[in-house]
Amino acid sequence: MPAVPPPLSWKARLHNFYASNKRDVFFGFVAFFALATVARAEMMRKGVLERPPPQEVHPKVSREFGKSKHKSGE
Repeated sequence: MPAVPPPLSWKARLHNFYASNKRDVFFGFVAFFALATVARAEMMRKGVLERPPPQEVHPKVSREFGKSKHKSGE
């Protein structure tokens, strides 16, 4: 009677599953993130989540290049 191999640890089983199903795991993550993005957008639209504050594309500049740091009354 052949010897029974020792049971694999959960890490080894997870690695074997990932190695045999790489494409399915990848597209599963893609589908999960797509679904999470749509769900987040819908919750923001319904008012469940707050919208992130708008970001400025061009930051406001406090002084021009080459000008003095001290403001003069001229």
